[in-house]
Amino acid sequence: MAIQSKAWTVMGENSILNSDDASFYISFNAAPSWGNTGHEETALCNRKDGTFYILNGDYRGAYEKIINKGYESCLKFYKRHLIHKSSWSNEL
Repeated sequence: MAIQSKAWTVMGENSILNSDDASFYISFNAAPSWGNTGHEETALCNRKDGTFYILNGDYRGAYEKIINKGYESCLKFYKRHLIHKSSWSNEL
C-alpha cells in the first residue's frame, strides 16, 4: 500500500507517522537490516508500554486512514491481520 497524504518522518531506516496525541506511532521499514528478514514491515508502536505490534508488509496506507481514530482502532486493524504477524512482534 502506498503512502497516501500524511506526513511521515524518516528516522534512520524507518518512516514514522505519529498519532495526534503522540501516545503511539506507526513505523514502516522497507528492508529491515536487523534480523536479516529483508521484508517490509509495518509496526504499531505504543509509547506508553513500549509494545510493538508488527505486520509483515506495507500497511502505511491502511494505518493512515485510521490513525486519527486512535490506538484502539489501529490495534483492531492489527488483530484482523494476524496472519501477517512478524516473528519480531510483541504478543497480545
